[in-house]
Amino acid sequence: MSFCKIVYVITILIIMNFSIIVWSSNSAETECNCLYVTECEYALKVIRYYKDKSSLQLCALPNEDYYCCPSPRQPTISERKCTEFSKLKDLCNETGLVADGKPVDPHSIPFIASLQTRNKTNGKQTKSWEWICGGALIDTKFILTAAHCVDGFNKTIKEMSVLLGAHNKTEINDSNRFNVKIITKHPNYNHSLNDIAILEMERPADFSTFKIRPACLPTSSREDITEFRAAGFGRTNEGKESSELLQTTLMTHEITKCKFMPYTVLNETLQFCTGPNGKTGKDVCSGDSGGPTFGSDPNHTNCLFSVMGIIIKGNSCDKEGARTLHTRVSYYRKWIEQIVWPNHINKE
Repeated sequence: MSFCKIVYVITILIIMNFSIIVWSSNSAETECNCLYVTECEYALKVIRYYKDKSSLQLCALPNEDYYCCPSPRQPTISERKCTEFSKLKDLCNETGLVADGKPVDPHSIPFIASLQTRNKTNGKQTKSWEWICGGALIDTKFILTAAHCVDGFNKTIKEMSVLLGAHNKTEINDSNRFNVKIITKHPNYNHSLNDIAILEMERPADFSTFKIRPACLPTSSREDITEFRAAGFGRTNEGKESSELLQTTLMTHEITKCKFMPYTVLNETLQFCTGPNGKTGKDVCSGDSGGPTFGSDPNHTNCLFSVMGIIIKGNSCDKEGARTLHTRVSYYRKWIEQIVWPNHINKE
């Protein structure tokens, strides 16, 4: 046998041996199929190269050759929905990151939602709506926002609605306003911890219009990402209300930089901290709470975004040393899926 062939065979054996070791170390956590030994390629490899079955996991009677055969990871519900969203026609053209609170290209961030409330008078609604928080559309009837935005809401004296597809406050009309039917706060919400909520609208949004499109959920924490986008109708650094949707770029910082008060509880698994992009950057401000911190979805490049965070609180808007605390959405993915897509069987 030639030297090259020997090297090739050794390389193949090393690769196969490594794959067996990796599977063995994770077999307790990986979904598998119960197959007869001759039907399981993994089992055959173990027997062929180790001459031993002791490392295989039996899944039938001890004297039968049925073993737990590893199956490839199935996509999560969120991944399947994101793939479904990617097939929508006329997705927007993605714009670059910005660093100074510039206006957004009209309808280039079509999942942005505005949460609004108004008082009732003698059981009837008053005319004026108050813009209280932001949010993100993640399916036809569901909005992701912060729990503190809806905490204490009393539907007997107020009503709540979500505005979708608006780029400018002058575009508001009844067709893109959706009344909120159900509010679900995270069961363990406690101020800044688990500050996440889901709103179910009374009627579904129409994805056939380019102005309204959903965002995806992340399937991992993506801690390698250090730059995010944020957008909303919140106040500017002059304290004025913005008449149009603004966006900015935020950079990650150590979580300790977001300890605004002595009693602020921080947890890097559940939260992350950001600040403006450089000295000239702009931060989010009052009215942006509940809105999304987002980036391009890694599996889809045609203007699909992943909501990585939910804006919780900040310390000083655009002033020097400004920081903002966010809920880390990836940690809550399964909780969100159970509420938004309860009828989908997840084969993770």
